[in-house]
Amino acid sequence: MMEMVKSLLEENGYPTEGLTEETSFESLGVDSLGLVDLTLSLEQKGYTIPEEKLSEIKTVGDLLRVLGGNA
Repeated sequence: MMEMVKSLLEENGYPTEGLTEETSFESLGVDSLGLVDLTLSLEQKGYTIPEEKLSEIKTVGDLLRVLGGNA
C-alpha cells in the first residue's frame, strides 16, 4: 500500500525521498486541494475515502490507516 501511495505522490509531482508513515502531507507541499486530487486518483484505483475522513488525514500513515479499511 505504501508503494502505491508513493507512486501516486510522484505522479502528482510531489517529492517522495525519505517518505515514511510519519511524513506529513504539509511537508510534501500537499494542500487540501492536493489531497482531494490524491483521493480522486485512489478512487480511480478502486479505493474509497469517506469525505468525513479527509480532515483527519495529516500524514502518510493516516492515509494508509484509512485505506486499510478499504483494501
